[in-house]
Amino acid sequence: MDKTPPLVVLHDLEEEQEQQALDGLPARIFAARQKAAVCKGCFGCWLQTPGVCILRDGVQGLAPALAQVQDLVIISRCLYGGFSQPVKQLLDRSIGYILPFFTTRNQEMHHKPRYANRLRFRAVFYNRQALTAQEQEVARRVVRAVGVNLNTLPPEVLFLDDPKSLREVLL
Repeated sequence: MDKTPPLVVLHDLEEEQEQQALDGLPARIFAARQKAAVCKGCFGCWLQTPGVCILRDGVQGLAPALAQVQDLVIISRCLYGGFSQPVKQLLDRSIGYILPFFTTRNQEMHHKPRYANRLRFRAVFYNRQALTAQEQEVARRVVRAVGVNLNTLPPEVLFLDDPKSLREVLL
């Protein structure tokens, strides 16, 4: 029987918020507080250990985890229309999920997919009350661009006032 959870979650929640929102969820969780190393751009995940980051800090398994699931959820505070820096740092470490070769999608050049699966992708930003309409639109564009880069299905973007209502939208 397959023990792989159907979901990968990247987030910048505090520990208590994570417990409230994610406890019991069948997910492989990558928390920003894990203090993931910064991607060095060394191409090791493409050349030395294909699909697996060479930095050994608990996040090296992110790309292989994405290859085994159906869904990717990113939970982040929205800053300047994008993901928080710790979440972006985690996301950078997923580069091994794609190949170093290029293809054209949407009349733009993007990396070829390494794996056959196409993830369902949802981004949940939890500080809606602090965001302008322009920041929300920029966030939607950023999420769409990430989705195209990772060759996901068209992403869903949600804006919540705070992390307390996360569990409701994740179930």
